Amino acid sequence: KTKLALSALFLKTDHYLLLDEPSNHLDQDARQWLIPQLKKHPAGAFIISHDLTLLNEVDHIYHLNEHGLQHTTGNYEKFYEQYQSQIEALEQSVHQHQREVKHMKQKQHEVLMKAQKRERAGNKLRDSNSQAKILLDFKKEQAGQSLGAIHSQHQRQIDQSQQDLKSKKVLLETVKPQRFIFPSFQKRSGEILRIDNLKLNYGTQQPIHLALKACQKIHLVGRNGIGKSTLLKQIDQSAVTATDEIKLFVNCFYLDQNFSFLLDHLSAVENLRNINPNITELEWRNLLGQLRIRGDKSTYPLAQLSGGEKLKVALLGLSHAQPMPELLLLDEPENHLDIESRELFANAISSYEGAVLLVSHDLSFVEKCGIIDSIYLN
Repeated sequence: KTKLALSALFLKTDHYLLLDEPSNHLDQDARQWLIPQLKKHPAGAFIISHDLTLLNEVDHIYHLNEHGLQHTTGNYEKFYEQYQSQIEALEQSVHQHQREVKHMKQKQHEVLMKAQKRERAGNKLRDSNSQAKILLDFKKEQAGQSLGAIHSQHQRQIDQSQQDLKSKKVLLETVKPQRFIFPSFQKRSGEILRIDNLKLNYGTQQPIHLALKACQKIHLVGRNGIGKSTLLKQIDQSAVTATDEIKLFVNCFYLDQNFSFLLDHLSAVENLRNINPNITELEWRNLLGQLRIRGDKSTYPLAQLSGGEKLKVALLGLSHAQPMPELLLLDEPENHLDIESRELFANAISSYEGAVLLVSHDLSFVEKCGIIDSIYLN
């Protein structure tokens, strides 16, 4: 359907095209067809995309975030180099600012120590009665006023510097990529899945034979309509209803691109409580906060959250599921995710100690997941 819609648009040679994630749902052949079609479209195109292969073929990048719109001439690779340089410069600025605040506090402490030393000397002189009491009282009052003014000035400088530091830290937190790592868990060894002579309900009618070992990660490849999603669904169903063709020896978890195991009418916290009720609401909210889902957002219906935010809820739920699944069935889960969320997800899959069957047409995502073995359906 996507390829048909794009073909119709490319016939409008005098139209400037506005394309919203045009490579989503396209298989590898269709993605390779898309790029030259875009390049030869005479009127040009404005594209929203998270497909790094496609983004490295464009002439300009406009990056939109909470801090406005940033323009870079060139492809995504050039933009990312500049973006990383900006993050590194901001990190250095934060470290320098922290050192300055520490130095200011140390200086304030030294001034206070000197003032207290002078005050003790003045009190000693006062007790000796070597000078007129009225003169000593006057000097003491002047010193107190001077010390108070210096202390107030130093404190104002420290407060302002700490406020500036806080603003830089907040900015760094919003632009610096997050990381998510699945926890370690007890897992079995040997074969965890065997498929013999399986005929799919939809797609290829060639019988499928497959053996998967513990911790093995496989990229499932094939054109659209060949039956990749159908295969994952039938494996998932075999956990409930055993069949002669599919032998599954571990807990598995099926994750599609819509995160359908989450309920849209429930909040993030409610969904997570359904997954693991042994964790309190406060604990869940703290965990969500670490993934930038803070405050009231954790209580909004899931339907109001973005794809990336839903992914974070899904990952958090998966990482605290009891028992922990030893096989993940992932059906194009990176579709509709922004680049940062894809990075977060890829890091999570890479750190996951169990086995993975991944359907994806985004080779850069597969590579970031650390998956090098492939099985082809044809």
